Amino acid sequence: MLSRIESGESAAKAHPITEEAGLRFEAIRYARVHMFDPADGKYEYFKLIELGKTVLAIRTWISPQGYDLEETHTASGWLSSHVRSKLERDSMGGDLIPITKEEAESL
Repeated sequence: MLSRIESGESAAKAHPITEEAGLRFEAIRYARVHMFDPADGKYEYFKLIELGKTVLAIRTWISPQGYDLEETHTASGWLSSHVRSKLERDSMGGDLIPITKEEAESL
């Protein structure tokens, strides 16, 4: 945003803030990003086995708001997914087998 303001692309104005205000802003942003993390910090890990082969790894948890969430492990890290609901609707085949965090991240 600062480069857009400096280049004249944005009509907004930049104003200096105190370090304290900057730290408060960072804390608010951090809380927003992590508001759906598991309240107890614990995940359950699974691998999806399809036709005898491991297809992918997922982790699941319950958010502080009570949502049942999951992510799939990818080369870019953990990304939001819906594997369990697809399995429940029979729109995807395979079985979920419990595994460790280390095994999930090595798949």
